[in-house]
Amino acid sequence: SERLLTERDVEFLSQWGIKVMMNEIYARHGMKFSDPMLTQHFTHEGWYHATSGNVNSSLSKVEKENIEFLKNYKFKSGIQ
Repeated sequence: SERLLTERDVEFLSQWGIKVMMNEIYARHGMKFSDPMLTQHFTHEGWYHATSGNVNSSLSKVEKENIEFLKNYKFKSGIQ
């Protein structure tokens, strides 16, 4: 959330790794996930406290740009 991501940050991540990286941005703001795998993953993090179904208004400009970067990277890489 403090710097923009680059391809070097994600080039060796699996599909799951990209998904977790993108959703960790939301999770750090307390996002409640409908995906049970994400809920299970973040529940094991001591810092995660689900508080809201929509945290978009809490995201910083850098976080929003990182989410877009990750979405575009998934699309460009053919990751579902």
